[in-house]
Amino acid sequence: MSLYPDVLLCDLMTCKEVDMSYSGHIGRSGLDLTDGVPPVAEGQGATVFGWVLLAVVVLVWTGFGIAMWAAPGVLVDIWEWVGGLSIAFKMVVWVLGLPWMLGLAIWQGAWPEMVRVALVAGLAVVSVCTFYPKRTD
Repeated sequence: MSLYPDVLLCDLMTCKEVDMSYSGHIGRSGLDLTDGVPPVAEGQGATVFGWVLLAVVVLVWTGFGIAMWAAPGVLVDIWEWVGGLSIAFKMVVWVLGLPWMLGLAIWQGAWPEMVRVALVAGLAVVSVCTFYPKRTD
């Protein structure tokens, strides 16, 4: 039994009664937007998204590490590019790329190179562990 009473959805051509206990998504036109989309087991979508996000995080950190080793000037260029952005764009970049921006800030520091490498590596490990998907069962 649904918590919501059945409602009448209308578009320009037809009106039909829709049971609100239906788990699909009903668009403004009254059409089922999930028609033809195979069902995803509960929690499976979040798990797939989690693994994709983890892969992106690992790839970006891998690129960061390669740049630290092979071309440290690239990291300096990225830092200067972000520094030249307007404050609004700079805030967006910092929010969306917080672990990597912190890594860039550490890399720009005046500490000895081995300390900077250790701090960035620790930050990379912490962020990868943070993005590691949790089991959903």
